[in-house]
Amino acid sequence: MRFCERPSFFRGLSKSEQELIRKEVQRIRYFREYFKSRKLSPSDRTPLIASMETLRHEWRKDAFARCGDELAIFERKILESGKSPVLERNCCILRRVQLWEDADYPHFQDSVSPESYIDNLAPQSNHADDNPDKSDYGYNGWVIAFDKGSRGVTLDHPLCHGHFPNQKISIQQLLYNNSETPLKRTNDKKQLRYFHLPANNMKWVEVSNHELQHLENVTDVV
Repeated sequence: MRFCERPSFFRGLSKSEQELIRKEVQRIRYFREYFKSRKLSPSDRTPLIASMETLRHEWRKDAFARCGDELAIFERKILESGKSPVLERNCCILRRVQLWEDADYPHFQDSVSPESYIDNLAPQSNHADDNPDKSDYGYNGWVIAFDKGSRGVTLDHPLCHGHFPNQKISIQQLLYNNSETPLKRTNDKKQLRYFHLPANNMKWVEVSNHELQHLENVTDVV
């Protein structure tokens, strides 16, 4: 999807889908900040992100220097053999690269940034689902529900995002939101719910078992 099409695409989504995208962008930005000071080893003088930024700057400088000659090659191919989607796309990309040194290019980058059409991207430490101080921040679990006589259904729950069989839920909400967590027993006796915690993290398994023991009317199947 082109950058210019993302705002209208986002605005056309449901509130639940918009919230899922907002949380994903929020998570990515948080981890980018988190890893800025991380080093591969104690002996490294420069953080990993700083090294990557240096390499990225050198690559962009080289790409900008070569884009004029490469654009001329593709334009000549179009004149010789006619237009094609691949050649036209390559020319479009190279013309965009030519704008990297333009004074207005930073304004273009700002206009396609998620901040221009997604509100509230800053993590909120006072919300159970947005607390970066927790070790499980940014992680999602998988939810799969089955109704009797059905191969699978999308669980209709405010904390769950997506559709069967790819529904997800925040680990923090699943384990700590005692009032709304779908771990609680429902009145629907014909539905089986399966929850998958990502990775082999025994802490989450122990916490989930503890939460199950203290929730009222919890489900028998996890």
